[in-house]
Amino acid sequence: MKRLQKAFLFVLGLCLVPLLVGNVSALVFGDDYRQVFSGYFLLVYLLVYFSFPLSYRRDVPKYFPNKYMFYAVQYFIFWILGAILFVGYQI
Repeated sequence: MKRLQKAFLFVLGLCLVPLLVGNVSALVFGDDYRQVFSGYFLLVYLLVYFSFPLSYRRDVPKYFPNKYMFYAVQYFIFWILGAILFVGYQI
């Protein structure tokens, strides 16, 4: 049952997280780029999901006792990186 729940949450996150973060980014940068940011955050979701067990080790729980806050920090870093890439592409 636990495996089924993890698979369900992965698929649910795969559907919702890129759309939500892409929509928020589209509010900042314009509606024309909604699909671009949704696709970018789909890639970010997969990258963060599969790299999390490797990145949340040793001293990291001391600084981020809540793993969801660590997820938020990772997404914020990728959002900044995406914004820089987007603005650099526009210039």
